[in-house]
Amino acid sequence: MTFTYVPPVPAEQIRQLPTRDVALLLLQHLTDSNSRHLQFGGLVNSARQAFQSEPDEDALLDGLADAWTWLESRALLSRDHTQSDAFRRVSREGKELAEDPAWIVQ
Repeated sequence: MTFTYVPPVPAEQIRQLPTRDVALLLLQHLTDSNSRHLQFGGLVNSARQAFQSEPDEDALLDGLADAWTWLESRALLSRDHTQSDAFRRVSREGKELAEDPAWIVQ
């Protein structure tokens, strides 16, 4: 059995877009996943598998880390009070932003 890992944001977009735009794409991915309990470590582990054949894997993972931090710094991701400190959830503002088609990165 072969598993195919799909990155939360495509490698080319991480390479080409500014952090803000990568963060908004990541927010869309996190909102679409319908998971209330989000962990940065889980995101990175999955992305590491998806990017393993990319020559700039570390730079791509750094780009995702920057995007995650951008989302947290704007309260679009917040702590999940039902879980340990490692868990986050998409905040109300994050959900509202993700549902607004005007922000979608082209």
